[in-house]
Amino acid sequence: MNYVFEILENEYWWGGATKCGTHVPLTRESRFKVDLRGTKTRECSNQSMPLLLSSKGRYIWSDQAIAFEFKDGSIYVEGEKEVRLYNAGSSLKDAYIEASRCHFPSDGKKLQEKFFTTAQYNTWMHCTYNPTQESVLEYAHELLDSGFEPGILIIDEGWHKPYGTWEFDEIKFPDPKAMTEELLSLGFTILLWVCPFVTCSGENYIKSLGLGSEVNDEAVMTDMYLRLDDGGIALIKWWNGITAVLDFTKQCDWDFMKNQLDQLVTKYGIDGFKLDGGQIFHYSDMFCVNGKVNQDKTHYERNIAWNEFGRQYAYHEYKDTYKGGGKCKIQRLLDRAHSWNDEGINTIIPYCLLVGLLGMPFICPDMIGGGQWNMFLRGVPFDEELFVRMCQVSTLFPMMQFSILPSKHLSEENKNICVDMAKLHKSFSPYIIDQVNKSRVSGEPIVRHMAYEFPNEEYELCLDYFMLGDRYLIAPVLEKGAVTKSVRLPEGHLWKYADGKTYQGGRKVVVDAPLNVLPYFEKLSLQK
Repeated sequence: MNYVFEILENEYWWGGATKCGTHVPLTRESRFKVDLRGTKTRECSNQSMPLLLSSKGRYIWSDQAIAFEFKDGSIYVEGEKEVRLYNAGSSLKDAYIEASRCHFPSDGKKLQEKFFTTAQYNTWMHCTYNPTQESVLEYAHELLDSGFEPGILIIDEGWHKPYGTWEFDEIKFPDPKAMTEELLSLGFTILLWVCPFVTCSGENYIKSLGLGSEVNDEAVMTDMYLRLDDGGIALIKWWNGITAVLDFTKQCDWDFMKNQLDQLVTKYGIDGFKLDGGQIFHYSDMFCVNGKVNQDKTHYERNIAWNEFGRQYAYHEYKDTYKGGGKCKIQRLLDRAHSWNDEGINTIIPYCLLVGLLGMPFICPDMIGGGQWNMFLRGVPFDEELFVRMCQVSTLFPMMQFSILPSKHLSEENKNICVDMAKLHKSFSPYIIDQVNKSRVSGEPIVRHMAYEFPNEEYELCLDYFMLGDRYLIAPVLEKGAVTKSVRLPEGHLWKYADGKTYQGGRKVVVDAPLNVLPYFEKLSLQK
């Protein structure tokens, strides 16, 4: 079904998917299109919602994924179900609150406070595909020796046997119980990376077919995995090859995975899991290499089921979520580049702002310094200034996550700046946790667009600073070599800078921001 909606004069629009973050807001003059249905393109990766929000209090919603195009002063929308335009008020905030209330109210599920107190740590960029017992312990001890506090520690991809056999590789991890006990004694909370893919030569794939194993449940042997129209197992191309993929709309697949993960929890004291992959397009014909995917359930329903699977664990993290608005769970951005202007530091704020407007406020930027594992192999030079500024961008988000060890790649001075930023994050944690708890009820973004919090002050195009809740204006430096930051302070309030100096609202200020300073302002009393 096709729809056309006229764009009003001086009207700005946000929505779609995380990757639209650097393109929004869209206006009458914009030319932009995106397909979020996951059958022809990968534009729906990371977070996506069938939602568009207007600065004039209007919003567009469909119960199913849409494709949309801005051109010639109108919005052209194609949807599999009805697409409607609603009038909710006069501002972006009005549009969001009404859309949330009507279509994706918050489920109120409690989240673990440890996500939001200390910094998080991830072995990915330190170990890439080859974490070992020795390297993980070295990583943890080096963090503590550098002055960082223990927090959530994610052992990323490569700790396991072939995908789908979620057991420690005994060569890399000869005594995983001893390792986890040591990490827990140091104060870390341990998450393991997992995915829904199952290597076709792996032990558990063979067992699940009943070949040379004790598995005798015929329903399991004939129904597990995403299936083709002809009943065969669908083989899906993903970033590590071609495999089967679990279909969590089926109880047998759910149980197959849960039994393995629960054993890791029981046997080793694992606290939770980083659940990767399972994008919409992994459940469609788009990446299926051997036929047509069975449509008893849609690729949307299968992605939603994968996302629901992980929420049974108090500690979890997702990055590939369709229609996750209103669901209290931990989200992160897709891997960022180690770059000032190419899918790097320039995208973090606009992407996170948009994720909040899509109804997913509990967002963690990608790993500090970037999470694209092969970027340094490609000859990208390591930039200490960029690393520190990326650290500062993350500091006053709900969560911040290190992977590259600052002590191994930074000067002592710059390493200490990162330690100080982690301490600053912790000092803000009572306020952040308060905002998390409020958002669990209201569904409102925690990282807020300036136009959301201050309508009618012409902040629609502001993408380099933001509000943390309704009290703090956070203005990281995003340009190489810059040692000042220009900020236009909202009207009607006094604003206290990080150094204690107070400024009148309704004016532009330029504040000093050397490399060791993250600029931020606290909103004080009403301006006299």
